[in-house]
Amino acid sequence: MSLGPFTTHLIPFTKNGKLQFWNDITKEIIEADFSRPNIGATSGSSVWRNDQLIELAENEPDWDDKDGCPVIKIRTQAGNLILNFDPTVNESAASNISYVLKDWGFGSSLQNAVSYGDNSLVRFRYGGSLPASGSACLSFYVEMNDGSEPVLAQNNNSGDFSVVIGGAISVNINSLTLISGTKYRVVSSATGTFSNQNNSGVIKYTGQSSKGFVVSGFTLVSGVTTYQGDIPSNGAVLTRSANSFQFTDLVTQGVLGVNQGSFIIKLNNQIFKELGTTIDDFVYLSNSADSSKYIRLRGNSSSISIQVVGYGTTITQTVPVSTRKFAFVWNGKNVKLFATDTMVNESAQADDIDITQYGTQGPSIPVVPSLVEISAMAFSPIALTEAQTIVELNKL
Repeated sequence: MSLGPFTTHLIPFTKNGKLQFWNDITKEIIEADFSRPNIGATSGSSVWRNDQLIELAENEPDWDDKDGCPVIKIRTQAGNLILNFDPTVNESAASNISYVLKDWGFGSSLQNAVSYGDNSLVRFRYGGSLPASGSACLSFYVEMNDGSEPVLAQNNNSGDFSVVIGGAISVNINSLTLISGTKYRVVSSATGTFSNQNNSGVIKYTGQSSKGFVVSGFTLVSGVTTYQGDIPSNGAVLTRSANSFQFTDLVTQGVLGVNQGSFIIKLNNQIFKELGTTIDDFVYLSNSADSSKYIRLRGNSSSISIQVVGYGTTITQTVPVSTRKFAFVWNGKNVKLFATDTMVNESAQADDIDITQYGTQGPSIPVVPSLVEISAMAFSPIALTEAQTIVELNKL
């Protein structure tokens, strides 16, 4: 991110319970409160940093590296139904597989693998325990013995192997992502009635290729159809606790001006995870003294709404769900809303816009979807011009 000297660059540094940011205006570090309580003995959370899969302690901020840039993660609670993220023993049904030591190069979380041989026998390993019906997402890591890109099949007579969720071959392969070298992450999902609730994993049929491979890093989450991150269970179902951060006293700290300012944000990934779900407040700017005044982003699987509430007539501006870059600029009673690189709304309100905080709705934490990733965020204590705002958005 390359923003002008009039802005606060939000590049995260961490300590327990805090995200720390550098203020280019005052040349000081400012802090945002971060919270993720343990559930039982662990937070159940892990992130990628420097190509390592790192398990996080209680209240350790959730950020990772993505394409060389820090990404702040805001994640809801989710549970891994697979008992062993890095398995060394059978969990449910298994046949003609073995367990081997393998350093995946991802850090201490993955040091083992399930080894699948050729197609001379049907080979499978299953785990998890799903409800009788609903939706589920299974993710894992795979490396082919010959270093090739794995070919996932939606049947039993092609490809290298198939993914099974709830007793049936999954026909929804969400993604196959190269992680490092010849190691890939597979994400697959299913919705409906599960014929065998305890059978989720990987199967290789005799009608598939003769290539062998290894797999590990299993995460099975019920009630969703998209990747929820890695949840490193170790002998029991593990629930990752939700996290959030609050950035307060922005006017006092010189990050925003009195009744004026600018806010720019870029979100890194697909926001809305479940069809039909409306998510409020995944970006939320408000007034600490009056919770009825705020600017927010909300939306569902088809669109995103930018709303300005409490300063006069409520503004609701709808933009495509694919939009990732937003800016809000206000000066007195005037507010401008930007999406991608275009001003989409300008309005004169009845009251002065008096934003003082980010990420908290009065005394409560805003509801956010799983795996919202903030890849760039900046504030200015002045109201940027339309031309300045568009220039800054184009830099993201």
